[in-house]
Amino acid sequence: MNLVIEVDQSVKIEDTRRDSILAFSDHLSGAIRVPARVKRECLHILRERGQRGRANIIQIFAIALFVLLRQHLSRIDRVIVDSEYPGHQADIKAAFMRLVYKSGATFDADRLTFHAIGKKSRAHFLAYGVHLSRIQANRVLTLDDIRRWV
Repeated sequence: MNLVIEVDQSVKIEDTRRDSILAFSDHLSGAIRVPARVKRECLHILRERGQRGRANIIQIFAIALFVLLRQHLSRIDRVIVDSEYPGHQADIKAAFMRLVYKSGATFDADRLTFHAIGKKSRAHFLAYGVHLSRIQANRVLTLDDIRRWV
C-alpha cells in the first residue's frame, strides 16, 4: 500500500498562550497536544542555552512532528506537512531528519514534503477537533519529551 499522510497544525508553536496541536490523517491518524506551559518552558531552556529566535520554534515543531510520527515511520511512504513556516521548510526537514537518525529509525528525507493542506483535509479536521477538545489527543508532549530530543 502506498501510504501518504497529511500533517496539519492548529495554533502555531510561537503562540505560547494556547496549546498547539499537530495531527495527521489518511488511513492512519493521530494527534499530539503541545501544552502552552511546555512551550514556554522549552523556549526558556533553549534561550538559556544561547539559542535564539525562529530556530527555537522550528526545533520544537520538528520534535512534535517527530514524536507524532515516530512509531509509524516504517509504514509511511510520504508525509505532506502543511506549509506553516514558509522559508523554514529546509530547517524543519533537517531538524526532523536529525531526530530520525538520533532515534535509530530510518526514513528517507525525500519522503517528507511541504504543501498547503487546506481546510478540507482530514488532518485539519482532526487537529481542529483536538484543539476544541471534541477529540482526545493520542499523546500530550511533556517537557521531558522535548528535553530527550533537544
